[in-house]
Amino acid sequence: MIYGEQWLRRLAQAADESHRRVQAALDAVWPEAAVLFAPTDGQDMLEEPGVLGTAALVQAQRWRDAVLPVLADIGLRTPAESGKDQVPNGRRGKHTEHLAALLDEMTSVRRSEPGARW
Repeated sequence: MIYGEQWLRRLAQAADESHRRVQAALDAVWPEAAVLFAPTDGQDMLEEPGVLGTAALVQAQRWRDAVLPVLADIGLRTPAESGKDQVPNGRRGKHTEHLAALLDEMTSVRRSEPGARW
């Protein structure tokens, strides 16, 4: 059992409230997980000569084959993937409004010390 799975089990099975919260989090992020496996422009050119070891669709299926049994065993409902087309695809340069805040936070130290050498 991998580390992340152990924590997922602990959190989802601790109490009814924690199970509800884990399910709500899963519902919120599930559509974004599908975007991780979305093919990018030119990816097929890398798959043919073997630069990419595995096609995106095969990777996605392997991920589902590993994740879905764990979710079912814990008693978590798998969210529908119908909304995945509505999720911005960062791999294609389309991001949610949350990216600006994250970038601002990640660059705050550098901006606070403009002459610093890293």
